[in-house]
Amino acid sequence: MRVRVHEGYRKPDLRGLVGKIKQRYGNDSYAAFEVGFEDGRSELFWSYELEKADPTTPRSWWRSIFSLE
Repeated sequence: MRVRVHEGYRKPDLRGLVGKIKQRYGNDSYAAFEVGFEDGRSELFWSYELEKADPTTPRSWWRSIFSLE
């Protein structure tokens, strides 16, 4: 799934970047995601620091990741 880093993220160089979720950690109420970017780096984010790259997706997009696989 492609996600975008929120514009208010604490690291300015990552704000607005789009990447793909590589791994998820935790459970429905406490989820973190490893996101890989095109430049090869990856970063760990809490669910509230990301949004689905498609703006028409409901706010709780990350819950659907737990039903995959």
